Amino acid sequence: YKINAARRYLIDNVTFRAESAEVDKLLREWKDESLLKAGDYYDQDKMDEERTRVADRLRNEGYYYASADLISYLVDTAFEDHKLTIRMNIRNPRIVDANRQTRTMPLQKYRIDEIFIYPNTSASNSGLTSSYDTITVPMHFRNFTTNYHYLFNQPMTLKPNVINRALFLFHNQLFRPHNINRTYSSLLSLRNFKYINTEFVESPNSTDTNRLLNAKVRLLTAKRQRLTA
Repeated sequence: YKINAARRYLIDNVTFRAESAEVDKLLREWKDESLLKAGDYYDQDKMDEERTRVADRLRNEGYYYASADLISYLVDTAFEDHKLTIRMNIRNPRIVDANRQTRTMPLQKYRIDEIFIYPNTSASNSGLTSSYDTITVPMHFRNFTTNYHYLFNQPMTLKPNVINRALFLFHNQLFRPHNINRTYSSLLSLRNFKYINTEFVESPNSTDTNRLLNAKVRLLTAKRQRLTA
């Protein structure tokens, strides 16, 4: 094989733009942290890494609907000396509402409203049903109180306060995947569950100016170990 490599393109300038004014302001503040730098060679892999990095950063700032799918690039090669410009664009998400209509909504920060714990249910159980008993257990942390709602249909193997101490999800806290991962690791360390899942649904209390999520933590108890002689 004989390969004649073409001349590589250099990045002349990188700009950022978001349809949401709040996100657009953040992108300008984060510009110096970008993996894409003027003077570097054009690199598709690095552009993909930057999309993932920005999406993760936005989600950890509370933007629940932020994802790499919302991020695209406009690359302009209309320059001499093999130079190009890159513009990152972040569009607003499109969601399906209760009437099954697709609509565009601005990227907004979400906070946690209510937190529901299913301590001994299977992965197939969903929602609040009349077959559950419910208790509310308050947890006091850093001068504020979070009420955890426990829904169960058989005796719990762990006391609610033990589970409470393993949670890093609090009322009125910004949605952050980082806290979800901490919760998962902490619950796993109890060595009492073989299935742990956290999902979020929009709270009925959510408004256009105050976006809220309800958290549902589902736990499937592992079989207890027995010792026999």
